[in-house]
Amino acid sequence: MYGSIIPCFYWPIDSLECRRFKFRLFFELRIILFLDDQVFVMECRLGCGACCIAPSISSSIPGMPNGKPAGVRCVQLDDGNLCKIFGQSGRPDVCADFKADHGVCGEENTLAMSNLIELEMLTG
Repeated sequence: MYGSIIPCFYWPIDSLECRRFKFRLFFELRIILFLDDQVFVMECRLGCGACCIAPSISSSIPGMPNGKPAGVRCVQLDDGNLCKIFGQSGRPDVCADFKADHGVCGEENTLAMSNLIELEMLTG
């Protein structure tokens, strides 16, 4: 299973290929950290909003029928960086399916934003 980690040894650690590989590996394996036999699940930081700004969304959003480009604030994000349509049927599936994860969101909002911007650049 972990034999596919080998390619990263052939690329410089900061190379685009290595970063793409690490992101792909992270999302394909859905790594969960275990500590003392407990699974720690990250809760979304209210007021962060990075996932509503950094990525592009191709699905229709109320007020943005063609989705939104990367780096553009979603019109459904309020002044406190909370989703106005959270839990409603008009919310795109991609938004509802996104779950906060320490590997993506980190410890602070600025790290979440920079990680999601980089992920968008690598996959966009």
